[in-house]
Amino acid sequence: MAEFFGFKITRDKPKSDPKQNFSTPQAEDGTQVVAAGGYFASHLDMEGNAKTEADLIRRYREISIHPECDMAIEDIVNEAITSNENKQSVKVITDDLQYSSKIKVRIEQEFAEVLRLLQFNTRGHDLFRRWYVDGRIFFQKVIDAENTKNGITELKYLDPRKVKKIQNKAFENGLFVQAIRYPTVPKNKDLLRINLTSGHNLKQIEKLLNFLRYI
Repeated sequence: MAEFFGFKITRDKPKSDPKQNFSTPQAEDGTQVVAAGGYFASHLDMEGNAKTEADLIRRYREISIHPECDMAIEDIVNEAITSNENKQSVKVITDDLQYSSKIKVRIEQEFAEVLRLLQFNTRGHDLFRRWYVDGRIFFQKVIDAENTKNGITELKYLDPRKVKKIQNKAFENGLFVQAIRYPTVPKNKDLLRINLTSGHNLKQIEKLLNFLRYI
């Protein structure tokens, strides 16, 4: 910083993302980035067992490519997600809830907003197929930290093979972020748990936010 005749000249500070976005955009058309160079290897698995969840998901996806399996999966998805211009494929039913009609209407409005964020009218078939093949599906809930009253502004798909990597990366940075999987939680309900207590100071919370922002 320099000061001349009462004026201060400083460098521009990089602006942080108010939405605290830590995931990169996912290609929805099936394209993949292939790095040039490297080496190639192959191995024979005599046991036939998946060692990690990533291996299990990869095997599910390989099986789903076979024509017979692909046709069977398409039949199941088409039965579950119907295409009808005059009727939604999914809806929330609040008839049995012991709440006022005002709260029920609010729940229906928020459910419609979630469908809009998911672009369910155009992507419902693909989302259901991803969940059916992988056995799980994850989204990052993007919230604008500078205007939290707007709530969730975006839902970004996360590759389930990379969710555990976030936990390992957090451990390397001195943060305890726990991945919760079956049978601790029901199947297809895997979670990432982050606990904040009164014992955490502002510096520790800022470290966590920076990690989630730039990972």
